[in-house]
Amino acid sequence: MTRARLAALGRSLGKEDEVVIEATGNAMAVVRVLSPYVGRVIVANPLQVKAIAHAHVKTDKIDAGVLASLRAADFLPEIWLPDADTERRRRLVARRNQVVRHRTRIKNEVHAILHAHLVPPCPHAELFGRLGRIWLSRQIIPDDEAAAIDRHLREVDRSSLEKISIRTNSNILISKLIFDRPSWRVEVLELRRRLSCAARTFYQWVVHGVDPEFLLWLPPPGLTARPPGDGRPHIPAGRGPKPRLATFAPLLRSPA
Repeated sequence: MTRARLAALGRSLGKEDEVVIEATGNAMAVVRVLSPYVGRVIVANPLQVKAIAHAHVKTDKIDAGVLASLRAADFLPEIWLPDADTERRRRLVARRNQVVRHRTRIKNEVHAILHAHLVPPCPHAELFGRLGRIWLSRQIIPDDEAAAIDRHLREVDRSSLEKISIRTNSNILISKLIFDRPSWRVEVLELRRRLSCAARTFYQWVVHGVDPEFLLWLPPPGLTARPPGDGRPHIPAGRGPKPRLATFAPLLRSPA
């Protein structure tokens, strides 16, 4: 059903009417079109409706009668309707998953071509990186297969740019949601503070061999506190300071 027909159907109804539809791929578009004309649009879970009705024959008339009966009995399993921002995030996540699956399929086709012509494994960590592509251009394979690999590489580059664009849009949307809602911003900052404190505790324990009892006296980032005794950490005998692990250094930074 097109948007014009849905709008005409909505104009034939009134504000006191309720419309019940099953959740499908375009259910949210139907909700947006009918909402200005009716009192409420209810989206039902089709799996739960089928389990409740035990309908062995499914036609449009039977489904409409089942939905009307369940709604009249106040026994209709409804689903939550997301807002516009949530719908956009869902579309971005779904589109990113499609791009990732597409890139994986293309990369598998390149590996299949190399395997079919007995090309040895790539000596580099990433076949589709700079060094891997230089190595790939030096392999002896038929001209048509080389052209196919070039085409696949261009598609990998294009999908990579699309993936970056989707991730950028997602980050912008999430940042906007967080800083537009003060409660969310406070929760995020508190979570960053706790993670930073936990990371510093883990660093002191693993790298410097600090007694776990002393870890209980470590202050949160930005504060100062003195442990009991002379104020120096107790290092058990035989467990001197170990070499620093640069991997944990960024975890000790306090949040801004």
